[in-house]
Amino acid sequence: WDPDADAKEGGTVESVLAALSENIPVIAVRLTSSQNGPQATIQVLKHVRDLHAPPVPEWQEDLMEVLRQILEFPNDLEEADHDDHMEGKGDYHALSAYHRFLSKDRFPRPRHGFVWRCLLAFTRKAELEALEKAPPGHDHEPSLPDDSLRVAMQRAQEMSRSFGEAHRGGILLSYGLAALAVLLAVVGHLCYDYSVACCWGEFGVILLMAMLAAQSKWQDWHDAYTDARLLAEAMRMMEFLWPLGLHTPIPKLPHYLKKHDHLRLPQQPWTVWYFRALVRMLPLHGGPAYPAKDSIEMAKHLSENWIAVQIRHHTRNSARHGCLHHLAERLRRFFFGLALTAVLLHTLEKLLKMYCIHWDWMPGDGWLFFFCVFMPAAIAAVHGAASQLESSRLHLRSKSLKEMLEASKARLDALKGKKSFVVSEMMISEVVVSDVSATEVKVSEVTVKESQGTELSPADYRFLQAEALNAASLMIDETAGWSLLYKNAPIPAG
Repeated sequence: WDPDADAKEGGTVESVLAALSENIPVIAVRLTSSQNGPQATIQVLKHVRDLHAPPVPEWQEDLMEVLRQILEFPNDLEEADHDDHMEGKGDYHALSAYHRFLSKDRFPRPRHGFVWRCLLAFTRKAELEALEKAPPGHDHEPSLPDDSLRVAMQRAQEMSRSFGEAHRGGILLSYGLAALAVLLAVVGHLCYDYSVACCWGEFGVILLMAMLAAQSKWQDWHDAYTDARLLAEAMRMMEFLWPLGLHTPIPKLPHYLKKHDHLRLPQQPWTVWYFRALVRMLPLHGGPAYPAKDSIEMAKHLSENWIAVQIRHHTRNSARHGCLHHLAERLRRFFFGLALTAVLLHTLEKLLKMYCIHWDWMPGDGWLFFFCVFMPAAIAAVHGAASQLESSRLHLRSKSLKEMLEASKARLDALKGKKSFVVSEMMISEVVVSDVSATEVKVSEVTVKESQGTELSPADYRFLQAEALNAASLMIDETAGWSLLYKNAPIPAG
């Protein structure tokens, strides 16, 4: 790179500034002229101010540090023995997850995932009703630019589905077991004949809760789920961004979620590192300054096969989590009503006994005790599960994103209707030569015809790129946002 050369649109200076704005370091081999001829120096650029700074003597150390951070695999267990890829440990960490991801082995689907699938069956009707009002979308087989991306996306989807069902089903099962333990304790207290069986049953339930929490923490279902989901979404967007010369914006995790404080680059989790590696292997396609062929069809493809499909997805997701949130609210109100009624009746019963009044319709003391004790536990279980599943927040996030994507689709649809205009006839009436270097041409008539071309103008094409990148940023930020809700939330022991 010759820093003294004229900067042109789409040239080296723009590329370097774009990288530095994304906090991506640039290794610049700079060519300079001197009395002894052209000389090359290496400089590591980390900030925009480094563009005009002279090379420092310690550039070798800076270069080695940047290369190490780029190539270093984000492995959490640096001291472990890697010969067997640590498959026997069973816990989810970077190295074992990466090797299993690249293998053809099926990801395990824990049995308690059926609890989450059963709950989703309850929301199916609400989802179908919401989809009837959504715009039509054409869900198609992804045509990714490279087989490695296609295989990675399929594996990431399988991994996300498996660990997602395990984590969410485990949350529901844990709080359900907690309520069951209280139920067995109350029944054992009220029914003396079954007290021993209820005592052993309660012990078994509490033991299951502890085992579920330990398995969740040991295998890190929440980390595996969120990491794989980010990778799957990033791969899916490459089908639409790569033909435009773009790539999926890389999500940046908050600093407190990075496992290594010394890493300054957005390398964590390992799925982000792997995605960056796959993108680096792809050949360049298109570019920011040159419209692609059939760019009007490309705008239609983005609108109908990407944005519309995502609108339907978030419509369904908003309806699903909204239904779960309203279900939890109804259950809480119902249980609270039962508990309040039981407390009032229990109080009334004591008052009547004080005055030696007996009413036949009054429930027995045992039943009132049961509702007074168990209903608060049921309320706590429902509230805990709903809070950790984040149904209310996910409902609002999907609803908001759906509205933003609808606005993006409207802008893309406006591009679909664009027509190109070309000058087809031009009559030159007079040519005046004023001097050797300048010629004045007088045009008396210009005929402009509408062309049904397939390419957008350069300005419209740049708008198409910006709109595609904006939509991708919305979607990847939304995925990263809800991932943060689960990232540090293992299943508690009841």
